[in-house]
Amino acid sequence: MLIELLLAIIIGILVGIFTGLTPGIGSAQASIIGSQIVGGQKSIGIEGFIILQAGINVANFIVSFATLYTLAKARNGVVVAVLKIVEKIGLNEMVIILAVSLLISGIASILSLIIARQFITVVSFINYRLLSIIIGIFILVLTFFLCGWIGLFVLFVASMIGLSSIYLGIEKNHAMGCILLPVILYFII
Repeated sequence: MLIELLLAIIIGILVGIFTGLTPGIGSAQASIIGSQIVGGQKSIGIEGFIILQAGINVANFIVSFATLYTLAKARNGVVVAVLKIVEKIGLNEMVIILAVSLLISGIASILSLIIARQFITVVSFINYRLLSIIIGIFILVLTFFLCGWIGLFVLFVASMIGLSSIYLGIEKNHAMGCILLPVILYFII
């Protein structure tokens, strides 16, 4: 079991770095790649899969900040939010951000293993249909409030793309292909 967990950590970090360096590839594609490399979720178990996901996300986050520092281009929303607070990131800020990120990631990993077992019992009582309706209404209202009618149109088109994958029997991660070319062009130009 220890070997499988170590393999999940190593593969998660490597795939996360690959994802962070490759434009347009998200965590869904990274988890598919990582799962295929380790031989599927059954070979590493549920805990190994969670560790694989954590490794992908942490490595991707760190590479995003390294990309910001070296290329001066933001790769995700967290980096953009940090840039709103700190206008320029130098070497000192980069070291502080990376150190805090690694510390918080370690604490979050330990806490998630402790809290997850208790959370499973609470989740079993949730009415998912009602929760989905509430979240859908919240997204509609927030989109209209922030973006107006144009935002609602974009939300409608994006929802149709997402729903079409369900009705056509296509995995949802393939819908990410529609943003690959614009993202690649953005980083090349």
